Amino acid sequence: MGRITLATIATTVSSILKVIGVKSKNSNPPAKKSKVP
Repeated sequence: MGRITLATIATTVSSILKVIGVKSKNSNPPAKKSKVP
């Protein structure tokens, strides 16, 4: 049970991070372009 729980949490966290990463990538390009000389 413990392993299943950890796996579920890990999957949930990675899914959330992916969603956050996608949102950041969508809103960050202008900032990244500005930072690049």
